[in-house]
Amino acid sequence: MNTILIGLGFTGGFFLLFHASFLLRRKGPVGRDDPSYWALSLTYSAGLGFMLAELIAMPVIRFATWQLPGWGLAILARLWTHWSYRHLGDNYTPEADNPSPSQTLVRSGPYRWFRHPIYLGNALTLIGFFWGAGVRWTWLALVPYTTVVIWRVRREEHFLKQKFGKPI
Repeated sequence: MNTILIGLGFTGGFFLLFHASFLLRRKGPVGRDDPSYWALSLTYSAGLGFMLAELIAMPVIRFATWQLPGWGLAILARLWTHWSYRHLGDNYTPEADNPSPSQTLVRSGPYRWFRHPIYLGNALTLIGFFWGAGVRWTWLALVPYTTVVIWRVRREEHFLKQKFGKPI
């Protein structure tokens, strides 16, 4: 029971950190009308929060060489995600729909290989953290996170098809 309470506490902390970082990067309310923004932030935060709770609950934290590739994956995935954000530039918005008339369809950089490289990078980051930390039960957090990502991608695809009038 204590692990669940600690996990919920860490989840809330990460959720506040993610939301605060968006507020610092962008003026005005962020994602308040987009339920997929809140769900995505919450499920990602829950993955990190419960990973830390599981680590705290372990009697002894041991690191083995089989965990090192996980940390490498997490670092590379964060770099990939950062590159994706930077490449997206002013087209980035935390909302699934961007009503700005200046928005363009990005097809270069990581977007030439993947339609949603930020989501790929975030998912690989979680996988890398879970693998590197050697947790057992936190892997289950990938189920709600993946479900929310699929929902979010469908919302974005629908919006982009409407805005640009062609399949992307």
